[in-house]
Amino acid sequence: LTDFITRAILGFILGWVYYQSKLLWIPMIIHFLNNFVSIAAIMAVPVSERTTDLEPPISWYWATTGLLITLILGYYLYKQSTDYFLTISKGSNE
Repeated sequence: LTDFITRAILGFILGWVYYQSKLLWIPMIIHFLNNFVSIAAIMAVPVSERTTDLEPPISWYWATTGLLITLILGYYLYKQSTDYFLTISKGSNE
């Protein structure tokens, strides 16, 4: 159930980012960053403590850190793309 909830939240966030930006590459980059942070968190666990489960348990600290990093970078990308396209549209109107 926890896996479903976290994936559903990520799906809603990525859908909202796409809806707001109208650009598919921004949610794709956020998804990549989310996966990257997840793998980095798994790699931070010593090999002796890793399990063979497909989804090893990760502490809430790492999960929260990963979510915050993903949200901050996603917001930054969203703002950068919005500013870029506003600049382009202002330039074409002149």
